[in-house]
Amino acid sequence: MTARVDASAGCALIVTRDGSSEWQFVDDPASQGAAFVIRPTGLGSGLGAFATRAIKRGECILSEAPLVKWTLHVGEKTTASLVSLVNALRPDEYATYCGLCQNPMHGKSGSKSVYGIWLSNAYPCISPFQAARSRQSGMDEDEIENTKAVFASACRFNHSCSPNAHVAWNAPQGHQAIHALCNIAEGAEIGVSYLDNASGTRRAQRHEELGFACTCSTCKLSGALLAASDQRRSRIGVIFGVLEAAARSANQRTIALVSERLELMEEEELLETWNTLFVAASFCGITGDAKQASRWAARAAESAKHGLGAESDEYAYYAEHATPRRWREASQSSKQQKS
Repeated sequence: MTARVDASAGCALIVTRDGSSEWQFVDDPASQGAAFVIRPTGLGSGLGAFATRAIKRGECILSEAPLVKWTLHVGEKTTASLVSLVNALRPDEYATYCGLCQNPMHGKSGSKSVYGIWLSNAYPCISPFQAARSRQSGMDEDEIENTKAVFASACRFNHSCSPNAHVAWNAPQGHQAIHALCNIAEGAEIGVSYLDNASGTRRAQRHEELGFACTCSTCKLSGALLAASDQRRSRIGVIFGVLEAAARSANQRTIALVSERLELMEEEELLETWNTLFVAASFCGITGDAKQASRWAARAAESAKHGLGAESDEYAYYAEHATPRRWREASQSSKQQKS
């Protein structure tokens, strides 16, 4: 077996004895601690990311700058600016972009296009948390909704409806980050979600939104097990639709709804719980229970630290609210504004 390390990309091309090749990605190219390898899945889904060693919950698996970043402005009738960006890439980067998959819903089989690849792979360059704050500050809606990026490595991670890793834009770093939501065993495929699983949808709805039939462990369920999973996810979605409004109106059922949603998410192996936990913190803050509010915020911060990283804006915000004093100050400020 031979290897060539590309220090600039933080990866190594591994050529095996049978002549096949795979890319191994490392936090430190000079180290032997490769976190994952991109190789064929053997399941008909092309390439995927697989752990080359045990990965601990909360570990940053990948932090990557965009290969191409582009804003599609409302009313823009051509993608010429995107094509120009892609054509300006270095030859190896251009080949990487064109090598990414294209979802059948974005073009006929065998006829890839720059825009079809973009639609199939681009991630938002903003998190839901940051988007909400940007809207409050008056940021242009085009920039919030339509600024996205394609990544050489992150776009190789396959979808799972019960992901063991979370992919999100890290604004302070200007990178796409992938963190382990749980301990991942050596050899296991690392899956992220292309959907907002926490909003809860049945398998058929998920497949329709994805544009392909997912084959993750949850989607492989059948009969009574699938029906139970669909029912749990539907209930997760129902709670999602009423939870924030319940907290804002100080509805006494809020904590019960939060607890039910967390239990259902655990059963469905949905581990992105920080938003749900912070709703409970907000409710307790509104009702004047600063001590409980800080406890729920601390749980939200812990969850965000694992799924989004300690450098993320979300973690910083939740951690800031993990003290009773912060909630008492917020309550006092609210009363002063009303008066």
